[in-house]
Amino acid sequence: MFLRGKVNLLAALLLLALPIFALPAGAAAAALSGRVVVIDPGHGGNDPGGVNPELGLHEKYVNLAVARRLQRMLMDAGAMALLTHNDTETAELSAGGLKLPYFSLRRRAALANAAAADAFISIHTNCFPNPRRRGAEVFYHPGSAKGALLAAAIREQLAGIAGGEGCTCRAASYYVLNQTAMPAVLVELGYLTCASEAARLLDTAYQERLARAIFLGISRYFQAEAAPALANGGLRPRHKAQLAIVIDDFAGATKNGTRAFFALGKPLTFAVMPNFPDSASIAQRAVRQGYQVLVHLPMEPFRGKASHLGPGTIYVHLSDAEIEQRVHRAIASVPGAVGINNHMGSRATSDARVMRAVLRAVKAHGMFFLDSRTTDRSVACDVAAELGVPCGKRDYFLDNVNNIGYIKEQLREAARLAQKRGSAVAIGHVGTTGANTARAIREMIPELEAQGIEFVYLSNIIFQQQRSMTGER
Repeated sequence: MFLRGKVNLLAALLLLALPIFALPAGAAAAALSGRVVVIDPGHGGNDPGGVNPELGLHEKYVNLAVARRLQRMLMDAGAMALLTHNDTETAELSAGGLKLPYFSLRRRAALANAAAADAFISIHTNCFPNPRRRGAEVFYHPGSAKGALLAAAIREQLAGIAGGEGCTCRAASYYVLNQTAMPAVLVELGYLTCASEAARLLDTAYQERLARAIFLGISRYFQAEAAPALANGGLRPRHKAQLAIVIDDFAGATKNGTRAFFALGKPLTFAVMPNFPDSASIAQRAVRQGYQVLVHLPMEPFRGKASHLGPGTIYVHLSDAEIEQRVHRAIASVPGAVGINNHMGSRATSDARVMRAVLRAVKAHGMFFLDSRTTDRSVACDVAAELGVPCGKRDYFLDNVNNIGYIKEQLREAARLAQKRGSAVAIGHVGTTGANTARAIREMIPELEAQGIEFVYLSNIIFQQQRSMTGER
């Protein structure tokens, strides 16, 4: 993918500026949908990176915080976004305490190459002896024209939030840029050694702005890549029928199908049971491998075995305060989750008071809610609309009959609904039906994609529906 020779940055910037503003709204989504982006949070594990001793601030924490935000944004836009690491997800307890892992640069580059990524983004924070040195910087491989285009697009967006310091962009021969076989950039977010900039880098709102700027740069790069074909009529943004598949019941025990679901490699959404010893590790593994994660919140049913609910269940007799606290604890136990769906819960989702308490907590975390529709009496999305919480509904259960032929036919039904309506949401499960459900999905992927079905994260559908309801574009 690399083009050797001198890169003309001015030409790169002009190319980025020409057609992007005229592209239709659907082109941006089409440009990111299905793309694979590997995000490398610089340093991590037992390597803290740069350190600001006065603030006790380690670079690796800023890098990872921005990387996780960027991953969420890319996933919400339909890209498969993979982290090279999640810092402590492989930490081990030893006699001397917590033993942090080491993430080699070779491993990071190898992950991106094995994933056949469309872009590689390495995120760092700078240090320098002069405390007045500040500002973001973007680097690309000196022999990569596409890398220069990607760097220029990101630089332009970062320059808009740099508080007057601007943002430089230049070639550099860093290891991860040399060893990755796709357009790659290394972004230095700012300087920890500058007191005012270090304070900004600690601000979560500023971290969100940095992630948004990098996201917009990546988006514009892919739009520019598609622009010549659009201008010649060779590529038109297609509004594919979208299918989101949610797999419920991860964590709590070793369950059939878990390994097979993780191997599918499509934009699936995994709902993880909270408050179990392995809840966090399952969620972190899913996020690291590019799957979207929900909290699969146990809620009281009209009927069903109490043993199937799990810890921290939302019961209708609980006070509002206790319900909200249980939701907060559940979210804390599933790191990386972007939304919540109900596990069982027919009684709880039918109770408006209970759902208001649940959804207040959901809103406080900036999450969305998926009504699994375990009862026709559910008021979840009605209450969500009152509170301004994005909410979607399940259309099909895939595996309420544990038979591969049945599951495949449910997938076809979901696909037909998606083609008719534009999108559909289907739920399957690990556990008793897990092996058959994973196999059915794997075998049906070529058939459904040949029909124009696009597999997407649940958030893509929920937020598109939200924009449609509010008239946003």
